[in-house]
Amino acid sequence: MGFADQDVLCVDCGVMFVFSAGEQQFFKEKGFLNLPKHCKLCKAKRQGGVGRRIETHVICSECGSQTSVAFKPTQGRPVLCRTCFGNKPKGIHRMSETMGSVINKVVHAAERMGLLVTDEQAREAIARQNDDYVIDAFNPMTPMPELPSETIDRYAESLLDMK
Repeated sequence: MGFADQDVLCVDCGVMFVFSAGEQQFFKEKGFLNLPKHCKLCKAKRQGGVGRRIETHVICSECGSQTSVAFKPTQGRPVLCRTCFGNKPKGIHRMSETMGSVINKVVHAAERMGLLVTDEQAREAIARQNDDYVIDAFNPMTPMPELPSETIDRYAESLLDMK
């Protein structure tokens, strides 16, 4: 059975487009029974420009300059411009914990030292002992670098001063 180019009307824009013999053969091989309803331009619009690079305009969390990134930022995570990202020490890029997990570790370390502390007290200790990175101590999802046990213990030890 031979295929011939066929004109089809786009249901979105009303323009006639060619449903080529090759496309028809492809449709038959794939088992598609219906004719296409959208021209290539309208299909690309409906698919959101699949294959195109996403560009999101944001403000750098460090320097405040406007920049664009090739991803959609998630809530609660800092977004840096190219310059600030490049200036960060290499170990800071990998955020593998959240503030909530660090708070839990500090509470447990304090318990090992014989202190009973609340999450709020641990949060305050972390905020006071803040090192090389800026944290939002009140957001449990704030990304944190993986902290060595010595740092966790130092946070817990600072709770002794609060008692």
